[in-house]
Amino acid sequence: MDPDAISFLRDICKKSKEVADLSDRFLALQAAKKKREDFLFLLAKRKSLRIDLYHFLAGMNTMTGHRSTP
Repeated sequence: MDPDAISFLRDICKKSKEVADLSDRFLALQAAKKKREDFLFLLAKRKSLRIDLYHFLAGMNTMTGHRSTP
């Protein structure tokens, strides 16, 4: 498990003004822990959490070990 991925996704959840729902945070943590793209896609589709494309791709890069910016 990549601690940077979990930290990154936690930061996204904290910075999003619209996230008050624990299920969004749960999905983010599951995505980071399991390194599963489908969790991130589900998270990005949820209306209660808006992740712009840049941050979404940066999160995917962090989870897959790529450190370059998208």
